[in-house]
Amino acid sequence: MFLSINISLLVFFPWHIFYLFYFSKLKHIMDVECFSMFLKEENLLGQQSTTNSNAIISLIFGVLSLIIPFVGFIFGIIGIVTSLKAKKQMKETLQDGDGLATAGLVCSIAGLALQVLAIIGFIAFSALIFSDISNHSYMIGG
Repeated sequence: MFLSINISLLVFFPWHIFYLFYFSKLKHIMDVECFSMFLKEENLLGQQSTTNSNAIISLIFGVLSLIIPFVGFIFGIIGIVTSLKAKKQMKETLQDGDGLATAGLVCSIAGLALQVLAIIGFIAFSALIFSDISNHSYMIGG
């Protein structure tokens, strides 16, 4: 029933009346942030959108935290901070790069987890090696 009413609205009413009705309903249903994101996606604001530089930086640090051992721990923290900063800036300025910031956040968290596991593994391996050496007495010529 509801679907047939919507189809009849599309067919019989002029498009501009439908859009006015649609946008007035959107304005009441959605909050200001979601509506501005919709306008940004539709590029109805007339502004040329740019990619947020912090989103790019967060992706770079996220990938570096996955690749570089031990120093990647610091890169992971930097990637998380810049990703959250980029997401905050993109809400305020309506810039592009939300996917880059999300990918940077995911890579940074994964890199940070891998670095923590690597550090724990290194400490455990070192403790195992040093305990093995201290438990055995080696006699020369004996």
